Amino acid sequence: PHITLVGPLRTLDEEILVDTVVDVCKKYELVKFKLDGFDNFENRVIYVRIKPSDELKKLRLELARELGKFCELSKFDSESHFTFHATLVMKDIQRKFDRIWEYLQSWEIPKMDQYVVRDSKE
Repeated sequence: PHITLVGPLRTLDEEILVDTVVDVCKKYELVKFKLDGFDNFENRVIYVRIKPSDELKKLRLELARELGKFCELSKFDSESHFTFHATLVMKDIQRKFDRIWEYLQSWEIPKMDQYVVRDSKE
C-alpha cells in the first residue's frame, strides 16, 4: 500500500514536477506515522487509517503548496482536513466488501512507529 499525499494531478512539465518533489522531500529526514485501524470510503475503498506526525502533515502541505504553483491539483489537496490513509482494496469491491471487511477485522494493526521510506510521483 501507499499513502497518497498529493494528487492525482496534472502538469505539462514532468521534469519540474520531479525536481520539485525531490527538493521538498530533501528537507525531511525520517518522517514518522502510525497505523490506526481500518476504515473505508463509502464501501468502495478499504484503507488503513494513518495517524500522521507533524512532519508528515507539513510534508503534505508543502508538497501541495509547491506543486500547486504549476500543477492542476485535486480538490482535496487545498482542503485543510485531509484523511491520511493507505489504500488496501479498491475498484469494484462493492459485492465483496462485507467479506473483505470481516476478514480484516481479524487482523491486528502493529502498534509501532512507521516511516516514510520512499517518495514517488506515481
